[in-house]
Amino acid sequence: MSDFRVDTGYFRHVKTKRLKRELGLEGVVMLQMLWAYAAENKHGCDTVYTSDDIELAVDCTLAAGKFTAILAAVGFIDAVEGGYVLHEWEHHNGFAATANAREEKARAAANARWEKKNCKDDTVAMPKDLRADAKSCNEHMLNSACSNAPSPSPSPSPSPKKESALCDRPQPEPVSAPVGAAQAQRGKRFDSQDWFERFWEAFGDKRGRAPAQISWRKIKGLDRQLAETIVAAAGTYARQRIDIVARNGTPKMAQGWLNDRRWEDDAAAVVGETQVMSPELAAAFSKVMEGSDVRESV
Repeated sequence: MSDFRVDTGYFRHVKTKRLKRELGLEGVVMLQMLWAYAAENKHGCDTVYTSDDIELAVDCTLAAGKFTAILAAVGFIDAVEGGYVLHEWEHHNGFAATANAREEKARAAANARWEKKNCKDDTVAMPKDLRADAKSCNEHMLNSACSNAPSPSPSPSPSPKKESALCDRPQPEPVSAPVGAAQAQRGKRFDSQDWFERFWEAFGDKRGRAPAQISWRKIKGLDRQLAETIVAAAGTYARQRIDIVARNGTPKMAQGWLNDRRWEDDAAAVVGETQVMSPELAAAFSKVMEGSDVRESV
């Protein structure tokens, strides 16, 4: 059975109250219908919906596009290329968002167990005389392994002298890389997801994780050196965010910051955004940044 989680503070959250003010309780219920639709169909955090997809999923009777526009304005969905994604779906509903991945893993494990069981059953069910023949055949194949020529089946046993002469040839020692070198090579491997987590922590603004991940994957030429540069620039922008808000500016969310390649800006430049927040939104954002009780629950 599919399900999804709703935080206990959902009905008291400022975003829910704005949705209720715009559409009444019907809008609040339709949002939950959208979450139920995503969980039932095992959609992940990167599933992109069109406006029509969203409104058909909740049986919306409003004017076309109105419900989707209000959800995006309030912050329950995020705009991405080609449509919309559910806001931080994996963060708040990780169990539902990873349902397909868990099923694939379970299916692979079941297949592996089945194949192992079949192999064991075949060995046990083999008659005693056939198992003896198979053992003899295996031993003969191992004894003949030192010969380079293919042997016919069935093949006559080689003479002891010839077999001894062939097998007494010096065999080259296997070449293996030093353990330390192999570990060092593995240590150099670039883990894109690990570096995204470092970026997310340094950036500070916890809005729009899913679309930010999509933008992160699209960065061309991403390697360890570029990732280090992006993380360092994200930390600088996080420190500048307070000044942006103080000037009634709107700080960039992680998705927009990455899409605009803001890490290429001059680190010493004064950061300022031209878009102006409403007083109400600026006050709410300041409370979030100061760690007040107002927190995102969806």
